[in-house]
Amino acid sequence: MGTPHETEGTSGTAALMGADLLGSVWANVTPSATRWCHGQEPRERLAFSALDLHPFLGAALCRDREWRFALGNYAYLLASIVQVARVGPTARAGSG
Repeated sequence: MGTPHETEGTSGTAALMGADLLGSVWANVTPSATRWCHGQEPRERLAFSALDLHPFLGAALCRDREWRFALGNYAYLLASIVQVARVGPTARAGSG
């Protein structure tokens, strides 16, 4: 357990991460974001997703630096993007 100062800083940073994630979810459901995402090439989508560092920030702040956990989540994120790209837009459009 850290000092009270460390706990306050961690809580504030975790709150910012949560706000960022909620803002991302909200922004990604807008029609323009949907057009932009589905208009990208699979490599561009994977490169954009590779910039997501939330699993590592979460490990550093909330999971006592469990880097294997963060790396597993990061790999799962990227593998999911690859799988969605392999399915293709026609199959995705029919599921909703």
